[in-house]
Amino acid sequence: MTEKNVDYLGRRYNYYSPGKKERFKNIGDALSLKGDAENFINPSSVLSFMMKNYIIGDETLVKGIKREPWMHEYDDSSSSFNECHLPKHSNIVMEASDIGLRLKELLLDEVRGFLEGKQSIGVLLSGGMDSRVAAGIIRELQVRGEYLGDVVALTWGITETRDVRYASEIAKLFKWEFVHFPLSADLLIDNITLTAEMGAEFSPLHLHAMHDISKVKGLDGILAGSYGDSVGRAEFSGVKVDQIKSILDSDFNKFGLLSSAVEKDFMNNISFEVDKYRSQFPRECDWQYYEIERQCHYMRRQLSACMDLIDDRIPLYQMFTAPSVFGFMWSLSPECRNDDVYVEVLKTLPGNLLSIPWARDGKIYPSTGLAMDELQTSHNLYGLWLRRDCSELINNALCSDALERINLFNPYTLKAIKNSWKKSKLNSADRLDERVAWMASLSIFIDKYNIQASTDYDATATDFVRSAQGKMYSYIYRT
Repeated sequence: MTEKNVDYLGRRYNYYSPGKKERFKNIGDALSLKGDAENFINPSSVLSFMMKNYIIGDETLVKGIKREPWMHEYDDSSSSFNECHLPKHSNIVMEASDIGLRLKELLLDEVRGFLEGKQSIGVLLSGGMDSRVAAGIIRELQVRGEYLGDVVALTWGITETRDVRYASEIAKLFKWEFVHFPLSADLLIDNITLTAEMGAEFSPLHLHAMHDISKVKGLDGILAGSYGDSVGRAEFSGVKVDQIKSILDSDFNKFGLLSSAVEKDFMNNISFEVDKYRSQFPRECDWQYYEIERQCHYMRRQLSACMDLIDDRIPLYQMFTAPSVFGFMWSLSPECRNDDVYVEVLKTLPGNLLSIPWARDGKIYPSTGLAMDELQTSHNLYGLWLRRDCSELINNALCSDALERINLFNPYTLKAIKNSWKKSKLNSADRLDERVAWMASLSIFIDKYNIQASTDYDATATDFVRSAQGKMYSYIYRT
């Protein structure tokens, strides 16, 4: 029996059409191969986004175009994808100090591979702990004399926020060049269009300053630590791994935006994508399946997909994604995969990095004592900018015939939402803001690639009721 290869958690997943050998980095190139053939919207992907803020599984918004399957590699000789080996979960119990030492050595080895042959690299640095570990690992290799090249710290955010301030302090401490990319309403407007060009597979709120970073000259690669929370601390969106549920247990499609028939007709397609990977990679406990779901769907289709924008111009590598690293962490009991692991890793890295507060709350990690400053926690004002500066662009998209043309949205809600979505007073963006921003990108995507409807639904009384329910939910949600 042929031994299966191993794969990285955070690599790029290209586009392809089933039955064809060609694979493409960008969806525009994949669509161009179809020539004059019509491009039809994929309703299950639209439903998936409304439910989760990302597309579950391998589908895209266009029928007949897919992303490469997770943890598979393409075999040219057979013109097929072969399943890779996925490290097993286990229940090993170790002291945090021992885990920290082992994880540090594995990360050093992982980053050595990234640095090989590079004269100048960038590191995405924030006030979070993942990027701090990444910075400390790079610095350790510099101190050891194993990396003699230049390092540039790359940070985005509003000036005088914790992410920017703490990243600046770390860069100064390590004597690295520090480049700050401010976020603004104008940048958000640009990101709405960029998201459309990339296939509208995620919200434009997740692109931040990635396009500007991709244009930095002289870098041989960029290191990111985005997978650190999920691998190093076993946390997804603030929830520890043994407490997470199936991704289908939560459904944010509460605003009445879609035709009632879409969920009825296409929910099974989404369930199929989840069940497909569950059967391919069997586990012993539900939380282990759910962790795989988060990596396969959420991390791959939202977080990692956004980073393709940087990788288009500068090779980007996600630390914590080598099989040796995540395989080791998966072998541990979930009770051992906690904040103490980062404490132990950071204690042994240069720079006394634990003395700089955590951007999440301004306290010494892990949330010890009182906040050390009164700096703003959020590095953006996306909610305010959307409603104040982007409202014309978004309302034009909501009122255009593009969204009507694909025949998936609830016409009663589309008519009402152009006034109601702006009523929040928060500076941050909420779930409704995220959806209308994505709908603006979707509208541009539909027009740019001439996407056609694949269903024929008429408005029903159920749609009217769902629209009213969505309006009430929006009011309660924002109160």
